[in-house]
Amino acid sequence: MKNIFLNKSTKKLFLIFLIFSVVLSVAHIFIEKMLFVHGAEEVALDNAISKSKEREMLVKGFLSQSEDTLLSLARLKLFEDYRLRSVPRDTIVDIFLSSTLPWPSMTQLSYIDAAGKEQVRIERTVPQAAPMIIPVEKLGNYSGNYLFEHSKEKPYGKVWFSSIDLHQDAWGVPVLPYEPEMSAMLPLADTNGVYDGVIVVTYNMKNFLHKLANAPLYDMIMFNDRGYTIHHYDNTKSWGYYTDPRFNISDEFPGTSERILSSTLYRNEHFVSKKFDLPIDGGLNLILLLKKTYLKEQIDISQTQYILVSVIIFLLSLLLTFMTVKFFSITLLNLEEVRTLNTRLQSTRTELEQQRDELESIFTIALEGITILDREGNILRFNNKYAEIVGYSKDILKNKRWFDFISQEDREEADKAYKKALEYGYYENFESSYINKENEHKRLKSSIVLMPSRNELLLTTVDYSELHNAYKQIERQAYLDELTQLQNRKSYNEKITELLLQFKNYDVPFSILLFDIDHFKSVNDQYGHDRGDEVLKRLGQLVRTTVRSSDHIFRIGGEEFVILQPHTQLKGSLISAENLRKRVEKELWIDEGKNITVSIGATEVQSEDGVESIFKRVDICLYHAKQQGRNRVVSSAEEK
Repeated sequence: MKNIFLNKSTKKLFLIFLIFSVVLSVAHIFIEKMLFVHGAEEVALDNAISKSKEREMLVKGFLSQSEDTLLSLARLKLFEDYRLRSVPRDTIVDIFLSSTLPWPSMTQLSYIDAAGKEQVRIERTVPQAAPMIIPVEKLGNYSGNYLFEHSKEKPYGKVWFSSIDLHQDAWGVPVLPYEPEMSAMLPLADTNGVYDGVIVVTYNMKNFLHKLANAPLYDMIMFNDRGYTIHHYDNTKSWGYYTDPRFNISDEFPGTSERILSSTLYRNEHFVSKKFDLPIDGGLNLILLLKKTYLKEQIDISQTQYILVSVIIFLLSLLLTFMTVKFFSITLLNLEEVRTLNTRLQSTRTELEQQRDELESIFTIALEGITILDREGNILRFNNKYAEIVGYSKDILKNKRWFDFISQEDREEADKAYKKALEYGYYENFESSYINKENEHKRLKSSIVLMPSRNELLLTTVDYSELHNAYKQIERQAYLDELTQLQNRKSYNEKITELLLQFKNYDVPFSILLFDIDHFKSVNDQYGHDRGDEVLKRLGQLVRTTVRSSDHIFRIGGEEFVILQPHTQLKGSLISAENLRKRVEKELWIDEGKNITVSIGATEVQSEDGVESIFKRVDICLYHAKQQGRNRVVSSAEEK
């Protein structure tokens, strides 16, 4: 070693290389430190934008589920019958109670009539508690209440949402401890389009707001369109409208509050703000501030890295110095430094393996189906829950295309979601039907996100079949007459509107038959309503087996029925009407020697017809059939 430094020129060369290595190491530390801090802030703020959009989608999903609940209730035929006073209150109370059970955060579900009188209320004293039916004597009067009166101004049949506010007592003072809540309201109209009350559901928003605010890297502020805080990471500043003195984001962001309140998305070097596009009165906005502790932690973590790299640069420069001085004949390397480097590298490798094991555990035990796809839609990996949901074995799923298990009618929507994910990074909450190996259809709700670093996509899936089928069943019941299982008046209104549109646009003719049972009141009076109901059911069955499969049969009230015959002119319609009349007279009886007969009116659509005019014309024909002795067919052609 001493021979290396024998002459003066060698010592000078060594000193130059040594100084160069020190300068290079110091420069590296300075540059890395400056760039890392700035880069970490940029990445974190970019991520904050994504987090704010995720929160917006979370709230939209909540509102959509609430809207589905209210609309499903309003469309129930039993609820419509209750409003018409044709079914008892206990029936609709049970339906309201069952609608409350799946929603632990739902604290109240009420129906208030047009006069403001509460008719039904289901209530929870606290979230998660069992819902209770409020007795009639404790129901309230909401005439003059802001939300009730405001509902009269809203579109009927469309859900609207109140502002997120605190639960208050009868004098408008927030109840301690603070309990945030929000209401969803569905204004109703009767058959004449007149305001007929409102269905109101109230949610306790405490857990939901906590879920929104859970972001480990950020301090979060939620506020309304007036700037008053709803949630603040400093709890003393939450619910700023009620603090003393009142607290507004203009107090915390005096120079930028106007930009924050007026911008859909605003970002500066310290935070990101997002105005949610939601149908909530008062609005909902979000600010994500990068936690100060986050940058400090990142700097501490990186400290070891860039010092280590600087040491390596210094050692390599030192090595190069010795190699140059000795004409590459002697290798000089500090073995202790190498040993330290290996220890640190091993520690880093161990940490990465632990993180990988944690992610693998999450993948295995997740309650959602998780699938990894390549860019062509081939299944690369999936967890046990996904195989359980779609009903296929692992051997069948592996290396198959994701689209192969989707029903034909839903492949276009699935392909759209897949392309959106490739283009924009993610696509959330789309539905599709999967076909399992028993050829059963399962309705699934999925989200898909692109993982750019791996050039793969992550698909999450939940089984939506039971809830989807329940909604479909409710929807079908809304269009059926409960007694005869024929289509009801609501279905008739939609179908005749459709046929009139086809006639006016494409000149497609159709005819309409209107008939009822002759002397039906005497049947009920003599034999009782149960026998009368039996006659109505048997008549419905007989009509179904008499007319064409393309004809549409409706019971529109009492003993009155309508048949719509597409692509049929009056001449052909009269033949089918006469066949029906004869068959009823021959085959439908109430007692021996007591046959049932029907009177029938018939007409064909005219160029000037609307829904009311064509029905009025066929109703006149039915009236004349009654006048002429019943048990006959009278058409509009005979009336001219």
